[in-house]
Amino acid sequence: MAAMLIATWNINSVKARIETAVAWVREADPDVVCLQEIKCEDQGFPVQAFEDLGYNVLTHGQKTYNGVAILSKSRPEDVTCGLPGSDEDLQARYLEAVIPGAAGAVRVASIYLPNGNPIGTEKFAYKIAWMDRLIAHDVPSAIVNTPQDAIFDPHIRETGMEQFVRDARISMIYEGTNGIQALDLIGRKIMMDQGQKLRKFTRIVHKFCQAQADDAAMAEFIAPLQVLLKDITDLTMAIGMLAMNNRDEVGAAAVDYLRLLGHLVYGYFWARMAKVALEKQASAPAPFYAAKLATARFYYSRLMTETAMLQASIRSGAKNLMEIEEDEFALGY
Repeated sequence: MAAMLIATWNINSVKARIETAVAWVREADPDVVCLQEIKCEDQGFPVQAFEDLGYNVLTHGQKTYNGVAILSKSRPEDVTCGLPGSDEDLQARYLEAVIPGAAGAVRVASIYLPNGNPIGTEKFAYKIAWMDRLIAHDVPSAIVNTPQDAIFDPHIRETGMEQFVRDARISMIYEGTNGIQALDLIGRKIMMDQGQKLRKFTRIVHKFCQAQADDAAMAEFIAPLQVLLKDITDLTMAIGMLAMNNRDEVGAAAVDYLRLLGHLVYGYFWARMAKVALEKQASAPAPFYAAKLATARFYYSRLMTETAMLQASIRSGAKNLMEIEEDEFALGY
């Protein structure tokens, strides 16, 4: 069965990034591309640039803000422009179509979810109402005998309604700690300036550790934190040296490096909390501070130990990843 390759991109102004977008679409050659925040009206969208690449273009645009689009190699059918349920909503955030493919049709929706910040404002009320409409629309859509793929740029806040959408109804692509963010961290924020930004943070951690050098009660936190700090410094330099000859080393290390650096941040924060808790317990013991210390010890002994595995994975290099041939990913379904 031939797979349909669907890509999504919060492009944040298609006109500003048209050259990059055309180059990427030409190289990646997806069957369908969903764009969010195109930030132009329908008549201003650079349709010809994508038609020249063999794509049918659907847009639901809006001047200056929002706007979504779908690019498809096959001609889209059953197009829904705008989220049903309100004739008064003028914000361009929803575009849906059935995309025919070799293995059957897929119903695709490109969605730019409302932000809703801050809670308690009209923007938040609009977002909750918008999501109510999204859920209500999703059920009848399932009646159509086609698979569904809702691709959108999410702005999630912690309410029961939003968690319901996030966890139960939509296959989300998280903007948080995923591969793209990992590549951005190590490739742009660290390697591009030879680690200058990273050193600003590691100096803070180093000074904190030095200040606790004579505090025996803090030794259980400071000793492993110092070891991790040195390991990350050495490992970052090693990745940079390897990347000079093979940039795949950066990509291969990215996800594990993100988690490793996250442990340095959490380790530093928990050490600071432990210091405060120890001082408070010494003067006026309280269950709250006892719980803080217990949690800090749990983190250091049960979670931070993951750093050894992450370092081993990073040091294994890119070869074991890149030597897997593309056709070896084809599993026959």
